[in-house]
Amino acid sequence: MNIKTIKNIMKNPILFFASLLFVLFSCESSIQSQGFQVNGTLKNAVNETIYLDFLTMTDAQTLDTAKTDANGKFTFSGMVKEYGLCRIRTVDNKAWLFLLNNKDKVTFTGERNEPNKFTVKGGRDNATFSLLNNYMVKTQEDINAKNTRYVSMYQSGGDPIAVNQLKDSITTQIADFEKRFKTLADTTKNHMLMLYATSFINLETDVPYGKKIVARMESIAPTSVYTKQFKDRINQAEAQENAKKAQEQMGKNTAVGALAPEINLKTPEGNDLKLSSLRGQVVLIDFWASWCGPCRRENPNVVALYNKLKDKGFTVYSVSLDKSADPWKNAIKQDGLVWPNHVSDLAGWQSSAAALYGVNSIPRTFLLDRDGKIVATNLRGEELDKKVEELILGK
Repeated sequence: MNIKTIKNIMKNPILFFASLLFVLFSCESSIQSQGFQVNGTLKNAVNETIYLDFLTMTDAQTLDTAKTDANGKFTFSGMVKEYGLCRIRTVDNKAWLFLLNNKDKVTFTGERNEPNKFTVKGGRDNATFSLLNNYMVKTQEDINAKNTRYVSMYQSGGDPIAVNQLKDSITTQIADFEKRFKTLADTTKNHMLMLYATSFINLETDVPYGKKIVARMESIAPTSVYTKQFKDRINQAEAQENAKKAQEQMGKNTAVGALAPEINLKTPEGNDLKLSSLRGQVVLIDFWASWCGPCRRENPNVVALYNKLKDKGFTVYSVSLDKSADPWKNAIKQDGLVWPNHVSDLAGWQSSAAALYGVNSIPRTFLLDRDGKIVATNLRGEELDKKVEELILGK
């Protein structure tokens, strides 16, 4: 539009307004042409409100709402933030899944009460996605049917050979199912098909493989929300696996027979006091806190044991889970905890010593022999007295 044309339009307000409407509708048409359109028929759904949702690994966003006509026909349109997984959903949560991208023109045909039976034409990789989904549904139905037969045969005392053959058949079919989807995840260049395939693989028990898939997804769709969410899932699985290994190692480190892990914390006077400095004595490591009622009620028993055997090589190493110094110091005085070995980092449940020893409840005790090895845990009352005397007197 040149300057002369603009001047002529401005002289004529009606012409100017008409031109403005033309521009606006042209822009709207351009925007709509970039979006998707889903034309569908949902049989046995008459004048029913249905929804189109965009799904990620963590949530669902409704993109459009439509109402079927007397023949079950409907239309959805709009924009998606990125190529991804969508579902058509009824009010009672019957759902049909397919892939959708902007510019896609998709035709859907389904039956109101048969979520596993539908067709989707058009759109990127929906043909492949439909084949995979149909294979998944058929395989799961077959495995479920076999499993029902297996349970019935097993419970009714069927022929052991036939029962085991059926069990082996189920195991083989599941393994083949997982193998096929793993092969797809390893070879496809479509991150959505990759994500779909991995949903049938237990990645929580195979984090290295999950990280391999993360690398593939990052190379194919680095900015996709699915890539980020999948990476978060694998990172969480890795963190859980590491925590489990740490817990197992912690259990080994504090098991009976293990050398007690070193603790080096501050005394009430602010001095460092290592657990290992008490080597040569029988030591009771006592995790407690001023605010712990059961701990305070047990303290008189520990005091009595200490006074009875302190001159024969027994002592207590008290680790407080307090967060403030004054309550800790006051409780030591009030309960007459006269042994000199009191330590804390005043970190409460975040105490480094508690974490090292896997302490998640108090009171908690570990009894060490003269060599610093753990010989018993959580002994109380007469059991504790008897074990300490055994260690000291050789009874």
